[in-house]
Amino acid sequence: ANLASQEAMLTGESVPVDKLTTAIEVADGNPQATPLGDRRNMCFSATLVAQGSGTGIAVTTGDNTEIGTINALVSKVKKKKTNVLKQIDTVSKWLALFITITAVATFLIARFRTGMSAIDA
Repeated sequence: ANLASQEAMLTGESVPVDKLTTAIEVADGNPQATPLGDRRNMCFSATLVAQGSGTGIAVTTGDNTEIGTINALVSKVKKKKTNVLKQIDTVSKWLALFITITAVATFLIARFRTGMSAIDA
């Protein structure tokens, strides 16, 4: 086979992986137990063919693919605000309050102290 696939998105390998057409020895009869990097006879969705050509069979689609599994795991992660983000939120609220009070005070002074119309104030 002359096929090489860029799998950095899944395995982190920076160089393309040469693909094989031979069967891979499966430990304990569970093909899912074989690490992704050792599955050299399979190409995965979201990876790129770096060289060559080949014919394949889709064995899983959608959320059942390896990238779908990663997506499901990432979507389950709870978003947590760091202390810096909490402090930024607090400062933003106080700043917004200060700006609002200043704008209202400026309007009231311009309207009633100087006698400007509501539109001009």
